[in-house]
Amino acid sequence: ALFQTLEEQLNYQFSRFNYTQEYEDRANQVVRILLVQKDYIKLDEVADRLCLSRSSIKGTMQDVRDILDAFKLTIYSKPGYGVKVIGEEINIRFCMLELFIDYDYRNTPNIKEQEYLSYFILEQTDIAALRQHFLKTLRESGTRIADANTHRLVRYFFLMYNRYLEGKRLTF
Repeated sequence: ALFQTLEEQLNYQFSRFNYTQEYEDRANQVVRILLVQKDYIKLDEVADRLCLSRSSIKGTMQDVRDILDAFKLTIYSKPGYGVKVIGEEINIRFCMLELFIDYDYRNTPNIKEQEYLSYFILEQTDIAALRQHFLKTLRESGTRIADANTHRLVRYFFLMYNRYLEGKRLTF
């Protein structure tokens, strides 16, 4: 009887953890899709890309707005066209970087949105070599940064360069 009570609690916690993680990841996936759009996108298309129903996407939109609000970004909706993210380029980049989640170049990112993922890689570029060059420059300058932040900055270099190639410039 004691084991059954414990088993029920563990099953509840395990089920709840998976559901919560999946639900949070769903909002992250939607934000990733929205951030890389060059123009409007309909929620039906977002739902199709994620193999979900439109109502599932609509149910996630408040969480999507909350994520974007944290970066001073908003969703603009235009009837017949869809939605798009608006805000300053630096905030878009910070949001994209934050949603990358695992910056360590040795890990394979667990991100399914290939268009989003493409901002964090460069063809013919060895990310480990770039990081080593960056670390050498840091050492020579006397600047000290935590190792986790060096991984994050190297990913930002790729994001910055790819956004720049698209004509996305920072304004001050």
